[in-house]
Amino acid sequence: MTRMVSNISVINFEFRKKSNGVPILSKDDIDYYAEVILQDFKPELLRTPQPTPVEDFVELYLDLSVDYHNLSSDGSVLGMIAFNDGYVEVYDDDNNKQLLEVSEGTVFVDNTLLEDDQRGRCRFTFGHEPGHWIFHRHRYLVDKNQITIFDLINEPQQQNVYVKCHKNNVGKISRKNGGFTDDDDWMEWQADYFSSAMLMPKKIFRLATEDVMARLGLKRDYFQRMQPSKSFMHARMLASDLAHTFDVSFQASAVRLYKLGYIEQNLLSLILTV
Repeated sequence: MTRMVSNISVINFEFRKKSNGVPILSKDDIDYYAEVILQDFKPELLRTPQPTPVEDFVELYLDLSVDYHNLSSDGSVLGMIAFNDGYVEVYDDDNNKQLLEVSEGTVFVDNTLLEDDQRGRCRFTFGHEPGHWIFHRHRYLVDKNQITIFDLINEPQQQNVYVKCHKNNVGKISRKNGGFTDDDDWMEWQADYFSSAMLMPKKIFRLATEDVMARLGLKRDYFQRMQPSKSFMHARMLASDLAHTFDVSFQASAVRLYKLGYIEQNLLSLILTV
């Protein structure tokens, strides 16, 4: 696989794609790309465990705009990104649908994520939407010379204007029987994993994990050797400590521990259900 980055302000990776343009990306690929970006954006994030200033990444590094709206009538949509100029549907405080004119490169965050107890989910959404911009925008870009204002107004829901990211999907898409149910799931998984890799970079997250485990007196293979019921409290302590260090939700931290092989799925399920 060829990996290439262009200049600082316009990231342009080369990666394999399916015939329909959907990227073919592994976890290792996405971890690699995230660290290349972070090295350029703020290299100290790869040297010392700390929160990624993800809003600065979106607005100052990628030069994307950010806007907050009610993105659905029932709170089911957490984020959205506009790949082209056009119109999208949002909702006012009385739950009335409105058409909003949008510009290419606008990230929308749902108003519900402004609540203090939604900070982790808000930061994850800020990491998720750029994943779509970096890996998927080539599938949606249109020739602006070929559309008119009437096209945009008459087709506010056209697929090539934006991607909506639903509450039930963000942070929860996973492989099913070794694959995905469809291409949309695959791209949501890619954006999810990119968000995790940006907020909790692989190398420094491993360093932080092993530092916490050492402070707890745990060996690297502790969670593989112990029964989930016996390692439950240590796993929660570890995930909680890392969530605080990287300013992410407990769930995001726990899932990252699982994805990087520190805990098994049955232990992950146990600590997330309590």
